[in-house]
Amino acid sequence: MKEEVLKKARNQMVAKHNDLARARFTLSVTEQRILLFLISKIKPKDKAIEEQEFEIRDFCEVVGLDPDGGGGRYNHLKDTLMTLRDKGFWINLDDKTIVSASWLERIWLREGDGTVTLKIDEHLKPWLLGLIDEKQYTSYELEWILCMKKAWSIRLYELLRSYKRMRTVDSFTIDDFKAQLGVEDGKYKQTNDFLKELDKAVREVNEVTDITASYTVNWKGKRKESLTFSIVYKGTLERIKTIEKNTTRLDRKAILGQQHMETPTIEEQESFLSLGLDELRKLREAQIRADELNVVEPSKPTLPAVNTYRLEFGKYKGTLLVEVAKKDTGYLDWLCTDGREEPVRSLARLLKAQQGGKP
Repeated sequence: MKEEVLKKARNQMVAKHNDLARARFTLSVTEQRILLFLISKIKPKDKAIEEQEFEIRDFCEVVGLDPDGGGGRYNHLKDTLMTLRDKGFWINLDDKTIVSASWLERIWLREGDGTVTLKIDEHLKPWLLGLIDEKQYTSYELEWILCMKKAWSIRLYELLRSYKRMRTVDSFTIDDFKAQLGVEDGKYKQTNDFLKELDKAVREVNEVTDITASYTVNWKGKRKESLTFSIVYKGTLERIKTIEKNTTRLDRKAILGQQHMETPTIEEQESFLSLGLDELRKLREAQIRADELNVVEPSKPTLPAVNTYRLEFGKYKGTLLVEVAKKDTGYLDWLCTDGREEPVRSLARLLKAQQGGKP
């Protein structure tokens, strides 16, 4: 797969209803990558869940399976997809109703022409399509989860991002939080053992994503009862530093030469962090020039005029973006981090920079 195409595939936005982001399920790293990649192919204006067809080699490269594994690659993908299809889970609704669901509806693997066709279960439509109210859905760039080696890290990142408007997340009881992370029944019965593993996931989230997370333990008598998380979103330059730090340490050739990608080390996964590095470097250079000139220069010359751009979705549909920026800075912050389509995200970040904040 060409580098530009690979970068674009890994830079898509994942968006799902908060109920789905906070559902309780247990998936491996590879299963989560596959699923989130499929979800990233769904566009905001889609009316139906469509089948997605890919070249097996390209598909494997995007989600972190070995693209040069021959028959072993094919069999590994087949087994992983079947396992993912057979895993059911529960979604908790606000009215205390729980709904059973599955991830995949159909799988077509064609070894002869090297293609795979997948379809997300139609019953997930209410949680993946028609996402309008930004308070009710979770969105983030696919790139931030593709570099992780721990299944817990992916779940932790997604759970925390689902509380994107809160700097301090409401407390979770430790037992409930274990279930949301996908900890299997009977594992880590001792709270201290669980917290040691949780610390590893927190460190990975902080190291390779766009947020910094921390937590405090709340006691009930002599018992550790619950956890309260705090979230800080990294600024543009810190995001660049995060990617560059990992880029210098990880080797793309190592990941492409591995045949078993279920539990790769961080050092084996740099190709995932290279996606968007060039664009972020350009953005940094533009920001440095803007600071020197005391003006803001857009990183992409093809952006429409910010002063005349009107939003095409959400509660401010039809309103000039500059007007939204003046009267609702919280909404502008949301567009900067979770806007699902260009050019909205870039224009919002441009306006944020003009206001003197971090885009």
